[in-house]
Amino acid sequence: MTELHDFQLAVARRWRERAASVEDIYSQFFFLFAAFNALYFLWKEVDHLRGSHGHPSEREQINHLVAKLNDPDQLAITLRHELHYFASRRPIQRMDRRVTGATGTPDEGERLQQELSAEASGDRLRALAGIVYLIRCNLAHGSKTLSGDDEELVAQAVPILFSLVDASVQASG
Repeated sequence: MTELHDFQLAVARRWRERAASVEDIYSQFFFLFAAFNALYFLWKEVDHLRGSHGHPSEREQINHLVAKLNDPDQLAITLRHELHYFASRRPIQRMDRRVTGATGTPDEGERLQQELSAEASGDRLRALAGIVYLIRCNLAHGSKTLSGDDEELVAQAVPILFSLVDASVQASG
């Protein structure tokens, strides 16, 4: 596992460095998510994670990684602005389940938004990571634009990803 560990950490660090070297928030978002993906994949393999249906979903892998973070209370304090932003805005819709037009399903976004007010910092961080994943899904499946609310969502998600990647690299040693 040492070879996989070292490789995945190097991949995550390279994507993080690339994100820090560009100003475009959409590029930063995708580069950081690639880094985060390398890290949650690593811990899925290291811990032999099995999901509720055998193979763990990405959401289960993300939750598993977030549970490993060293200081969730401090991370929640660092991300208090982003926590407030996502807790106080309307829920993000899941756009890959829409029938027509620009309206998606709000159930997942509503559930994650409710979890942002949890007592435990780890629960709030898992909700933030879930929101970032929902934004990633919408972006990857062509449901975000380059203006308005969507640009603000991505701009608010980038500091979350920087923090999650940095904390995950630190936890991964």
